[in-house]
Amino acid sequence: MKIIDLKCKSCGANLTVKKGEETVTCPYCKNTYSIKEERAEHKDKTTTTQTTQVAVVAPVMIAMFIIIPIVVFMIIIGFAVSYSTKKNTIKNTSSNIVSTTTNTTKSDFEIASFNSGFHNGTWFGRNIWSMLDSAITSNKKNKDNIIVVKYKDKQSTSNDDIIEIKRELEQFTEYEVILDYDEDGLVNSITIKDI
Repeated sequence: MKIIDLKCKSCGANLTVKKGEETVTCPYCKNTYSIKEERAEHKDKTTTTQTTQVAVVAPVMIAMFIIIPIVVFMIIIGFAVSYSTKKNTIKNTSSNIVSTTTNTTKSDFEIASFNSGFHNGTWFGRNIWSMLDSAITSNKKNKDNIIVVKYKDKQSTSNDDIIEIKRELEQFTEYEVILDYDEDGLVNSITIKDI
């Protein structure tokens, strides 16, 4: 029956001490140890370990029950302040946007939406057809922003005339498209030129 497990101080091998033995010899390096001395040393180590554990546990407990809740509370307060600041910033920004858009005749979004179907540059006839369809639709919806279409000697805002211009454009022939804009930045003229 073993009562104490020890390690050899020379080679680190496990030494088993049986009841009643006064000495133990390492089976590997043959060092011999007195059991009384080893038991006293083992007892001192156990007491020291227990004292050290109590000494370490106290600061850990203080950290767990005092410092951690304070840190968590500070983080929560930080998020609350940050959220409140962002909310006020968004509110102020949105009120500035509303006030600036009411001072101009057209917002950037309205201009971009209106102009989205129209493009300067060199295009095939079939691409220009869709621009002319957008012009017809726009002229029907937006009586304040009528688009004039110009091709060769024709210049018109009439849907029938724009359809006639559309028929004259060949599907796979390239044409130059030049857009003109009014003072609000909206397309008000589409000029188509043969290349």
